[in-house]
Amino acid sequence: MYLRDLAPLLERDRAGFEAAIKAASGGLSPAEYAAAYARAYARYDTARVDLEQAARQFGCPPAVLRRGLVAQEAAGTLDPLASILLAGDAIPIRQFEEIQSALYSATVGGGAAP
Repeated sequence: MYLRDLAPLLERDRAGFEAAIKAASGGLSPAEYAAAYARAYARYDTARVDLEQAARQFGCPPAVLRRGLVAQEAAGTLDPLASILLAGDAIPIRQFEEIQSALYSATVGGGAAP
């Protein structure tokens, strides 16, 4: 069993994998799919989010999120990353994802319906 030729089995598995990738991706080969996925991930990984984009994520106007962040700042509860958004700068998407709950609280505090 351990000494048998595995090449035919591996080739069959590779062919099945290639067929599955082509079916799921609209005809891309595994190499093309891997390259497209790497490009998409790199775009995501380097993406930055500003106040307008953050507000859009919560379905509210930027003014509502800004109002809520100002209220948090006045109360001394503003997240340091959120202060960057309030100042008009953008933060990396991974950091945005980490503070979504604080930003959602700001949208509610800024007048957005819960």
